[in-house]
Parts: sequence; structure tokens; C-alpha cells
Amino acid sequence: MHDLQHRGVRLRRDLHAEPEIGLRLPRTQQKVLAALDGLPLEISLRW
Repeated sequence: MHDLQHRGVRLRRDLHAEPEIGLRLPRTQQKVLAALDGLPLEISLRW
């Protein structure tokens, strides 16, 4: 659990280091999808 918490904090800090404005958030989306990659989740993107 400690590793998961550490990864979450690191992701949050990384996202806040490069804020994006508006509804299109390509860098944020890329970082979140990369963080979720490998987890047993079904991810769908909607635009």
C-alpha cells in the first residue's frame, strides 16, 4: 500500500507542476493513463 500511496503523491505533484487550462487536457490525460496502465481496469475515453 505504501508504494501505491507514493505513486499517487508523485502523480499529483507531477500534474500540478504543469497545470493545463480549459477542458482539453492532453498532458494530464497522458500522465493519468500512463499511471493507470497495467492495472486491472477498463478505461474508456469520451470526447
